[in-house]
Amino acid sequence: MSITITVNTSPLAGTEGKKLTSTQIRHRLVQEAQNNVGITFSENEGKDSFVVSGRGELMLEILLTQMRREGFEMTVSPPKVLYKTDESGNKLEPIEEITMDIDEEHSSKVIDSMNRRKGKLIELKDTGANKKRLIFHAPTRGLMGYTSRFLTLTKGNGVINRIFHSYGAFEGEMEGRRNGALISMEQGKAVAFAIFNLQARGEMFVTHNDAVYPGMIVGLSPKPGDMIINVMKGKKLTNMRTQGTDENVVLTPVRTMSIAEQLSMLNTDEALEITPDSCRLRKAILDPHERKKSEKATAAA
Repeated sequence: MSITITVNTSPLAGTEGKKLTSTQIRHRLVQEAQNNVGITFSENEGKDSFVVSGRGELMLEILLTQMRREGFEMTVSPPKVLYKTDESGNKLEPIEEITMDIDEEHSSKVIDSMNRRKGKLIELKDTGANKKRLIFHAPTRGLMGYTSRFLTLTKGNGVINRIFHSYGAFEGEMEGRRNGALISMEQGKAVAFAIFNLQARGEMFVTHNDAVYPGMIVGLSPKPGDMIINVMKGKKLTNMRTQGTDENVVLTPVRTMSIAEQLSMLNTDEALEITPDSCRLRKAILDPHERKKSEKATAAA
């Protein structure tokens, strides 16, 4: 599996981390490749970016977490699996074997979630006391961030183990994220009043006083299609007092996500900004006009 690490170019670059230049990132990756045989990287000539490959999402997540703790700022692309071709030229992809021990009541939901990820049920057996053991073979590309989803489905009582099995036939296109992105239109601090009024449009990733900028993904819509919104629009003030008291603004708590979960949410035109203080989802191209041009060029191609 590989990711592309790029120098952070967001409007907030340099405000939270101390190590953000391509030279510093390259030096850190050289050290990692020397000490960790599971990590390799290559440098894109003419660009401040590096393609980093590792043995699975956990190894890459550990590297990114360590770099974050060391004060690095960077932008990370959606992860990609490493494909191969057989002697006949057929495309092959990495397949993992997943063993799950769960309560029987959760088995149908788990099986359904794995079917959506093109997982094949290899074995199902009772292990006693209303427990089931499920063994699947599934493409690695469908399992990014799945552990947290599995724990949600099993209410924290399930046990999951994953191991590389083999390279198998490419399973075809896989359904990506259905939800459209809610994108900030301005730079500044998010306002509770604006977030409260926008909560009905989807799940918000920011809360009051969080830093935002144009092109940053501040939430997900339940419907397909991106939407540009203003999370800085405060309540209009007048010099007239209203009867009674203002309504209390109650914000839905922001969901805490791991780096692997956030990476698994990314579409191909998105990225993850990682700093020592924050992890922010964003569009790869921040300017909305440039984004439209790129989308039209991609569609035409």
